[in-house]
Amino acid sequence: MKSTADIVIIGGGIQGLSLAYYLAVKGQTDLLLLERNALGSGSSGRSAAIIGLAFPSERCLPLTCWSYAALMRFEEEVGASPDYQPVGCLLIAGARGAPDLRRRHALLRGLGIESYLLDPLWEKKGQESAIQGRINVGLYDYLSRQVLDQQPPALREFLLDSSILDELSPELCSQVLEVDNPADLIDQLRIRNLFIIESVCTGPN
Repeated sequence: MKSTADIVIIGGGIQGLSLAYYLAVKGQTDLLLLERNALGSGSSGRSAAIIGLAFPSERCLPLTCWSYAALMRFEEEVGASPDYQPVGCLLIAGARGAPDLRRRHALLRGLGIESYLLDPLWEKKGQESAIQGRINVGLYDYLSRQVLDQQPPALREFLLDSSILDELSPELCSQVLEVDNPADLIDQLRIRNLFIIESVCTGPN
């Protein structure tokens, strides 16, 4: 191992590796990255791996946009797939949070990011945005266009068929839906973070 370098980076997580990569891209060759364990073995390897353009503050959003663009170039530049799965994002707000949601929507649209206000009733003073017993067409359109249509056909069909179930388990899906490989499909939903929350069942003390 080298004992000297012009630049020494401590930590082989996402920040250290990104710094080393972009320094190398800019022509810096005399650099050393130190990691006491395996690369990405710390918190970087345990993150939710979500790039959310709707969440950052106004100050952080330009950096997030730059990071998203870098991810879109990743396979071309590095030669390996980042396994990026676009699933979209749905933000819901009540009367108190609606103004901030509209401001965030305008900010995203101003930066050229695809964003939609799903319920036009927000704009009508004193009228409730959610009407019980009626289908929110905007919400359905969003889920269909931004989520369901982005999935492989088998997984999309499983999502629609399993929507009648309150809970998902391989055994229940096999019995009710007559699916051949429910465990694999449920695992794909978990990996893609699609409409699923894992629960841990424990026996009596």
